[in-house]
Amino acid sequence: MAEKSKVMLDGLAPMGTIFVCSACGRRSRSRYGTVDADSGWDESCSTHAHLCDEAGMEVTNGRVTKATASKKEPFELPYVRPESGGNRA
Repeated sequence: MAEKSKVMLDGLAPMGTIFVCSACGRRSRSRYGTVDADSGWDESCSTHAHLCDEAGMEVTNGRVTKATASKKEPFELPYVRPESGGNRA
């Protein structure tokens, strides 16, 4: 089974990748937040989830601030968490 098909069937990120919510910077091993998700992963995160490479990912205050999208799903991560406060709790 092709790697992309496996992701589509069970919603799990392949080894070396993780889903990142482009709206808030939360991470999850599954698109739907059922496996190793950051606290607060919700339906909106699933909608805004992009598959990213774990290597080189920058995390600040528990949220992804810089990520490289997997070659299969390119996107730009607009989320930057301010030092105090943030977009979402």
